[in-house]
Amino acid sequence: MSIPVQPLESNPETSSQEALTSPIDGDLRLLMETCFRYESTLGSDHPKMVIDVDVDVIERIYAISQLVGKVIGSEEQLFRVRQSSKTSFRVVSAVGRMGRDLLRFSSVDLSDLVTYFPAHKLHPFVQVFWDHFWQPLWGSSLIRALSDSSKDRIDKVADALNQQVEALRASTKTPEFRRQLKSVQRTVNKNRKNFTDYLEGLFGVCGRLLVIRLDLSYHEEDVQRQNRVMRRNRVHQVYQISGEPVKYIDVPAAEAPQGHDEVLQIGDVMQHRERFIKHLRKYCKTSLRGYAWKMEYGLLKGYHHHVVILLDGSQVREDVTIGRALGEHWRRVITGDRGLYYNCNAEKSTYRHCAVGMQRHDDPELWLGLSKVVDYLTKPDLYVRLDLPDNKRTFGKGGLPKSVTQVKRGRPRRRPSTPAPA
Repeated sequence: MSIPVQPLESNPETSSQEALTSPIDGDLRLLMETCFRYESTLGSDHPKMVIDVDVDVIERIYAISQLVGKVIGSEEQLFRVRQSSKTSFRVVSAVGRMGRDLLRFSSVDLSDLVTYFPAHKLHPFVQVFWDHFWQPLWGSSLIRALSDSSKDRIDKVADALNQQVEALRASTKTPEFRRQLKSVQRTVNKNRKNFTDYLEGLFGVCGRLLVIRLDLSYHEEDVQRQNRVMRRNRVHQVYQISGEPVKYIDVPAAEAPQGHDEVLQIGDVMQHRERFIKHLRKYCKTSLRGYAWKMEYGLLKGYHHHVVILLDGSQVREDVTIGRALGEHWRRVITGDRGLYYNCNAEKSTYRHCAVGMQRHDDPELWLGLSKVVDYLTKPDLYVRLDLPDNKRTFGKGGLPKSVTQVKRGRPRRRPSTPAPA
């Protein structure tokens, strides 16, 4: 994955993989967790784990976004010509870690970002790196010239690389780019805060909430059909990262085979979700206090939803049974046996900080798990976000019960609720 050693001056103390690895901080760890999913062929409570996205792809998205942030925060020249310490040649030398990382990422084939995320918007820093550095340099004569040590060309190579860096920096100073960056950050922060406030409001009404998590998806055959439609319409080659609008092309009804051979359209998936929410309200009529959902698309999983269901813990207990019943209704009735589901509550032992099952408002460790649920449903959008037509939402939740805003009556609680982290 690295460019030729000559004539680029290498640092013997630096690993050749340093640009492709980053410290595992909270955001990167969360993104890596989204690479894995569980599915059950028959919709049972005994799933298998599947890798939905190559971890290396997620690491690149994160590392590039961090790298570009450092580059635009710096004004130093990142490339220069110097005399090689190993040979008599003059060479192009990357100044510091930023310069080395820029060249290494420019020599890596990033087209797999398009393959794994065919209908998404990536972090604005990743997009600007693609437009103003990777795309102009990938396979270009400029990169090939790094192996040409002729005196009359080597200075031009260094100058051209520095000009490309300046073009990248300049592109991030435009009003349009700043608007895009603020919009992404504002949306993620807003969803995260609203979801946290929503949970706190529900715990203000209910001392105990029975939390159920379900992943609702479709069989592999349907996913493959969805992917074929995208490939046929070349969506994955010129999508949002290159500045082109995402195109959603439905298959005409006359061309679509009948029965389960029909391609699931985005409208079908949204309608299935709405029918599931309608059934949820009916099935858990007296105990339902709230819910939230997140719609995503993965290369191996296709369109799918993560759903969090919040029931009154003073009325119901059997979370695994309820989750199974709701999942089976999704699988058999709503999708007509085309659906799959994963009942997270059936696998409580797999969570370090369990946020499903019965949760008490005064549990000191309450938010250790719930904060992870909030982050899982909202934070990855900062780096990879499904881009739906007509600005359709990819995240939604129910409303707060009227009793939250009404004056509370009766005896006060003996123990105060555990506050959510700031």
